Amino acid sequence: MLLQRLPLIAMGLCFVATPLRAQSTGETAGTEQPQSVSRPNILVYHHASTAAEGWLRGYADLLRGFGDSMLSQAEAACFAETARERWLQNRQRSVEQYWVLRLLHRAYSQALTRKTARSRSTPQSIFAPKPKRCSPEQLGPSGKIGWPLSLRCKTCSAAVGRLEAIFARRAAGETTLVGTAAYRDARAAIAEIVVDLQSRVRKVPGREYVAAKQLLTALDNEIGLAPPPALYSQN
Repeated sequence: MLLQRLPLIAMGLCFVATPLRAQSTGETAGTEQPQSVSRPNILVYHHASTAAEGWLRGYADLLRGFGDSMLSQAEAACFAETARERWLQNRQRSVEQYWVLRLLHRAYSQALTRKTARSRSTPQSIFAPKPKRCSPEQLGPSGKIGWPLSLRCKTCSAAVGRLEAIFARRAAGETTLVGTAAYRDARAAIAEIVVDLQSRVRKVPGREYVAAKQLLTALDNEIGLAPPPALYSQN
C-alpha cells in the first residue's frame, strides 16, 4: 500500500515545496516582487493504473457497450415498425386497387353487354354480308324448287308440297313471305324436311345429303328476303 501511495505523496510534496521556494527567493531578492508560479495539474496521472482503477474502467466500458447495444436495438425496433407501417399501407392500397379494378371491369362488361344488345336490336348494316340466296337451279322464276333425289320421298312429300305452294304464291306476287303468316308456314315446312333428312342420314349418300342441306339453307335464307325484281318482271 505504501508503494501505491508514493506518487501521491511525491506530488503533495512538490505542491508544498513550490511556494516555499518562491518565498525564499523573494526574501533574497529584497524588494523584488514574487513571480507567478503555475500549479501542477494533480488530475494528470503519470503512473500505471491500479487494479481497482482498471476494474472500474473495464466495468464502465462494459456499461457503455451495453447502453450502445440497447440503443441500437431500440433504433432497429423503430425501423422495423416503420417498415411494417409501410407494408400495411401498401397492402391497403393493393386491396383498394383490386376493388377499383373489379368495379371498372364490371362497368366495362355491362357497357359491352348493352352495346351488343343494341347491335342485335338494330337492323342489319348495309355493309354486312347478305345471306346466300337460291340459285336459278334451286328456285325458278315461277317458284318451282329443284329438289334433289334425297328429298323426293314419301316421308317428306307433304312438307315439300306446302313449301312449293308457298313459293309459287310468292312468285305470283300474292305474298312476299316477309313478316306474314306464310313465312311461319314455310319455316315449319323446312324444319319438317330437315328432321326427316336427319332421320335418314345413314341411308342417303354423302353427296346427296350435302346438296339437300345446301338447298334447305338457301330456302331458309330466301324466305326472309323480298323477292328479286326479276321475278316480277317475268309475271
